[in-house]
Amino acid sequence: MTDDAIPGRDFLKGRGFDKAAAEIFGVGFAPKGWSNLTDHLKSLGFTVDELVAAGLATKSDRGAYDKFRGRLIWPIRDTTGQVIGFGARKLFDDDQGPKYLNTSDTLVYHKSSVLYGIDLAKKDISKQQQVVVVEGYTDVMACHLAGVTTAVATCGTAFGDDHIRIINRMLSAEKDTPAKVIFTFDPDVAGQKAAMRAFSDSHKFSAQTFVAVGPDGLDPCDLRSQKGDEAVLLMLENKKPLFEFAIKQKIAKFDLTTIEGRVGAARSAAPVVAAIRDSAMRPAYIRELAGWVSLDGNEVAALVDAAGKESRSEAVKDLRRDGEHDSASVVETSASDYEIPNLNDPITRFERQVLEVLVQIPKSYTNENIVLIVRDGFSAPAHNAILEAIGTSLVSQGSTAWLNVIAGATPPELHSLLRSIAAQALPAKNDEDLIKYGQGVISRALINALAHEKALLMAQLRRTDIAEDAELSSQTQRALVELEAERRKLQGI
Repeated sequence: MTDDAIPGRDFLKGRGFDKAAAEIFGVGFAPKGWSNLTDHLKSLGFTVDELVAAGLATKSDRGAYDKFRGRLIWPIRDTTGQVIGFGARKLFDDDQGPKYLNTSDTLVYHKSSVLYGIDLAKKDISKQQQVVVVEGYTDVMACHLAGVTTAVATCGTAFGDDHIRIINRMLSAEKDTPAKVIFTFDPDVAGQKAAMRAFSDSHKFSAQTFVAVGPDGLDPCDLRSQKGDEAVLLMLENKKPLFEFAIKQKIAKFDLTTIEGRVGAARSAAPVVAAIRDSAMRPAYIRELAGWVSLDGNEVAALVDAAGKESRSEAVKDLRRDGEHDSASVVETSASDYEIPNLNDPITRFERQVLEVLVQIPKSYTNENIVLIVRDGFSAPAHNAILEAIGTSLVSQGSTAWLNVIAGATPPELHSLLRSIAAQALPAKNDEDLIKYGQGVISRALINALAHEKALLMAQLRRTDIAEDAELSSQTQRALVELEAERRKLQGI
């Protein structure tokens, strides 16, 4: 221990952490000098290039300087306990850098797929089937020291898909004893935005999702330092379902003592309820919302239905190849436009295969895949109408109502064709083979779509006069390079 590190020790003491706590989490201190770590590691035989690649140093005209200087340091470990990066907190007023500074992405550290504390929490996450997601390093420390040994945090980035995958691998999908993911958010605007992001991803978890908010808006660290370990445990015991929290965030902005306020609150919360994918949960929350705003259940259900339709329309706005057509154009097309597709034509036959996969195997593709396929379109009008109907139904992808939602967006005269597509036997013996078959068909469809897009760009490039519009020519060429890279990736080249 050195005197230079006193500001770091004072910081920890001020938040209720003693020497033993710092040792448990490996918290250290980076001196203020420009090259203390760099010089030390170079003396051990490491090169500047190696230090830069590891995210420990930054190159300069004079060689290199330490990335972390005059900061409190938290080692970030992976699930095996190996240190893969660092998080650093500013301590001195003359530090012009950000409050928190993290290791840049390296060969082993990718902030979008790293959770601080996962090395300590993984065993109890699997045992307790519970994860507590907090917002910072000190919050993780406070939770673990208070007995909440399943706490983790992201490292300078929003909670995303890669984080969800890490957690899901540790949780059971057993419905009789569902796992729990509990988020803690600050009550400020940033915290509310984080809560809504978590809500939009809630269906991706193999668990029920909840929100816990501390009294007076205190985060776990401040709560523990001010009110003790029991207060942290009580905060988590008082958790609320994420759906309920998201809805109440909306209605809290309105004066519910007036009719205008109650209707406004219901209208504001309706998109949140419409976004609930669980077909059994959604009507239950319609009834709850009706009770919270003191309106008739049928009136609230109508608002939710309207919000759902508007959301589906917005979801496919970018998919339409012709901006002058809206979703109604599909419904308004006359029956004479839909000739029976000729399945002897190999192009038409492949279109049918793609539709069979899209309808029957929603787990074999992503929304981004559909965006590209719908934008490219199909040659047979009947096939294209059903494809666009699938595009408008993305919010229900993978739900039990998937086929019914597609049917609702499909012209009635094509319902028989849609039923045939949904009932067509696919060449797979089990679910694993089914997913592989679907992914293969979708991959081929994406490659075809990229080829069509490339042809359009090549035509545009030929039409462009480089001398008169060099920027457009350059943009087109960059787009072609990106398309080629995407095609090679799909083909595994």
